[in-house]
Amino acid sequence: MNGSGENLLHSAVKSHDLESVLFLLALQTDVNVRTQDGSRVTALHMSAQAGDEMIMRNLILAGAEVNAASAKGFTPLHVAAYNNHESLCMILMENGAFPNLSDRDGNTPLHAAVLQGCVSSVNVLLGNPEVNARAVNKRQQTPLILAATISTTSSSLDILQMFVNHDPEYPIDAPDFNGNTCNAIDFRL
Repeated sequence: MNGSGENLLHSAVKSHDLESVLFLLALQTDVNVRTQDGSRVTALHMSAQAGDEMIMRNLILAGAEVNAASAKGFTPLHVAAYNNHESLCMILMENGAFPNLSDRDGNTPLHAAVLQGCVSSVNVLLGNPEVNARAVNKRQQTPLILAATISTTSSSLDILQMFVNHDPEYPIDAPDFNGNTCNAIDFRL
């Protein structure tokens, strides 16, 4: 373990060192070991953040738990969506990642993608029929309310259009914890 509570596999994943990752996997290193810091993430979480498809695929083949939750409840799919790694989102879902798992705040990977304005990840997630686009977090916010709340950038407008195209009956007038609705939030259309 290093000073950050990471083992050799964690360090190799973070540095995009595929050769070292493959070597460690050949030694049957436990792919589900968590960092010993407060985050408690696995190597798969780190690969989801780093955006390295080959490392992710090899970790999954070695038995990495695709639905492992960090200390804050983030799954690798949350991390990939938050970092707009749409191909990694697809890989994770193809390998059994549950797209509706929520973190400690009740946010799903779709909420995470919307919070960052990650248009590509939102598109991939909405393309999965298992994704609940109407999921609400602990503040009763749907992903669409988050899009309206956080920004008036073009990505927010693109996300709004994706939700409308995905579900023409999307409840844009459903209030959150504070009584805000998408209709009441300025999208500056």
